[in-house]
Amino acid sequence: KEIKGKFDCPEDGTTSCLLYFEAPSGTDVSFAIDDVQMSTGSNNTGNTDPAENNPNHAVTNGTFIHGLDGWSAFGNSSVINASFAKPHSGKVCCTCTDRTAVWSGPSQDIQARLQPGKQYIASAWVRAIGGSSDHKRVNMTLKFQTASTGGDQYHGIGSTEAVQGEWKEIKGKFDCPEDGTTSCLLYFEAPSGTDVSFAIDDVQMKVN
Repeated sequence: KEIKGKFDCPEDGTTSCLLYFEAPSGTDVSFAIDDVQMSTGSNNTGNTDPAENNPNHAVTNGTFIHGLDGWSAFGNSSVINASFAKPHSGKVCCTCTDRTAVWSGPSQDIQARLQPGKQYIASAWVRAIGGSSDHKRVNMTLKFQTASTGGDQYHGIGSTEAVQGEWKEIKGKFDCPEDGTTSCLLYFEAPSGTDVSFAIDDVQMKVN
């Protein structure tokens, strides 16, 4: 006999999750199980990655078609997850929860894909999730270094107020220095606090 059902994973993820089988107690109640599956129904997330095979895109996997490949939690001070809960497009977005600092957020090292002297147009979509307070400003920021100046430099690409149940767009530009960069990290930040959680989707940064 087949057991079938569904589970909606919370927008802010889970901190623990155990799948188990149960039945009436007693040594005379024995059973076997086989072919256990739990999936999203398809290996195809429904997203596309415009950066694939296109060197003019600095951000890869900005639609999270490949889960969190290329992404990490900046400073390991937050929890990021690939989520199927209400993405901006396709079937996947990235959620950020359990934040402990302003700069706690999803990040990607884009140094290897930047082209010196080029201007980039950047954009991303953001919304508040879970029990997060509305109208907290989320910033899209670059932290980079150049050979000529040394030391960390910061460039704010743009920001928007994260709202529950509504995706808001961040847009901006970045002029890559003529002598290039020796390091460059793209990250998202917001007011610190574990009650400020947000999701991002459709992150792009491409040559203008």
